[in-house]
Amino acid sequence: MRDRRSLPPTLFTLTRDPMFEKKITVLKVVYGIALSLIALTIISSSWLVQRIALDNVSDSRRINIAGRQRMLSQRLAKSVLALQFSASLVQQKSYLDEIESSLTAWKSAHAGLQRGDDRLGLPYQAPSPELLALFAEITPYHDAMVAALTPLVKRGHADGVDPLLLKESAGVVLANEPRFLSLMERITFKLDNEAKERVTSLRTIEVVILVVGLSLLALEFLLVFRPSLLQLATMMNSLTANSELLRSEVDERRKAQAQLQEQQRRLEARVAEELGKNREKDQILIHNDKMASLGQVAAGVAHEINNPMGYITGNLGVLARYFDQFVRYDQIIRESGQSMSQPQAAELICQGRESLGISHILDDGVDLISETRQGAERITEIVKNLKYFSRVDAPESEPVQLQSCLESALSIVQNELKYIATTIRKEYSETPEVLCHPGQLNQVFLNLLVNAGHAMTEFGEITLSCWHDADYVYASVGDSGSGIPEEIIGRIFEPFFTTKEVGKGTGLGLSISYDIMRRHHGDLLVESVTGQGTTFTVKLPRTHESTGV
Repeated sequence: MRDRRSLPPTLFTLTRDPMFEKKITVLKVVYGIALSLIALTIISSSWLVQRIALDNVSDSRRINIAGRQRMLSQRLAKSVLALQFSASLVQQKSYLDEIESSLTAWKSAHAGLQRGDDRLGLPYQAPSPELLALFAEITPYHDAMVAALTPLVKRGHADGVDPLLLKESAGVVLANEPRFLSLMERITFKLDNEAKERVTSLRTIEVVILVVGLSLLALEFLLVFRPSLLQLATMMNSLTANSELLRSEVDERRKAQAQLQEQQRRLEARVAEELGKNREKDQILIHNDKMASLGQVAAGVAHEINNPMGYITGNLGVLARYFDQFVRYDQIIRESGQSMSQPQAAELICQGRESLGISHILDDGVDLISETRQGAERITEIVKNLKYFSRVDAPESEPVQLQSCLESALSIVQNELKYIATTIRKEYSETPEVLCHPGQLNQVFLNLLVNAGHAMTEFGEITLSCWHDADYVYASVGDSGSGIPEEIIGRIFEPFFTTKEVGKGTGLGLSISYDIMRRHHGDLLVESVTGQGTTFTVKLPRTHESTGV
């Protein structure tokens, strides 16, 4: 791959030239100003368009409401005239309701046209002097009709229509309504003219802004954009001339990257191969440590097997002599039955039974057989535990209870512990099963029990406990030994670290036990007080689909 210093200097000199950087800075400033002017023109035009739209809406509503005022005044006049000629109370009430609703809307619209009203969608807009004069002229007619109709509606709803009051109100309405209509028509015409004038002025301003904006754009194109484009074209030609050099460098880097990826793939394959070998070595190391642990307890296990074998052998000798006695007793019975009379035979059988001790044989034979069966069962259990513990573990895991694993390991190391542990206290509570490899878990408990025995230089006590909570199941092995000094407790799980004398430990027991617990997604915890003892706690999850070992 070529170094950057080997490339032509023009490519990098161009980017480092102070004049080039100054030109770029000036172009940025000029383009910023130009874009700001364009943006200002667009914003101003948008604001004017919005203003025109809002004014059009407001003016349209004002004109519509002015026209509605004429319609409402005509409706009031018609309702008053119709009320004069209505005979039934139902019709009178209907006309009174229509007069009341029209009068309310009429007053609200009259006030809104002059002062604005949000409910009617009429924002306040200062009226022109001509409109002020028209509003001042029309207001007396409006107020006169309101003053005439308001008591008519109130008294009509309360006591019924008063003919005299109705006649006076009708006279006032008929006298003022034509003039009100004429003035309202002039107000409507004036509102329409003012709306057109405002739209025209705003359109003129919009056109002026657009002309100014277009002029600015033309000047910017002639004075800024065109020279800038020419200058940029020159720089682009220079950059294009050097792009091939960059492309060739990119190609070389891609080739180098492909080579690196190929080397990385080979390294990953090599690492995977080495990991496989390390896993095999780990299995061998675990099995060797297991065999070393078995070697430490082999003498005790042999003694445990020798004891039941001793009394099995002795019992079998006694049973052989008993069998000879039964053979002789059977011979006496057969001979007496053939050569003697019945009384003599019975007496001879009793004498032979007493001389051979048949009653004692029958009593003692039951105990001998029971002891022999117990010894055979003890041997079977020890051999089964040894065979189960020493086998190479299968990859499948199975549900087990921690109490059974503890008891299995304890049965193997029992003889070694009974000479140093005066008491083995068991504090088991009912615990759920956990998914694990029982053989590996037995090895963990065997290592902890052997270490507990080695930790006590004098007679002491070993405590075995099992319990659980919502997420985990626990089993602990505690001793009343010398404890672990604080300065080395952080190293006890390191491979080959041991405080035992030469020949008594390999330094792998706790390290392998810790590794087994981590593979089971659990943990191995330790608590120790110097001079009081140590407790190791196995922590396993209650439910786990796979241990991942």
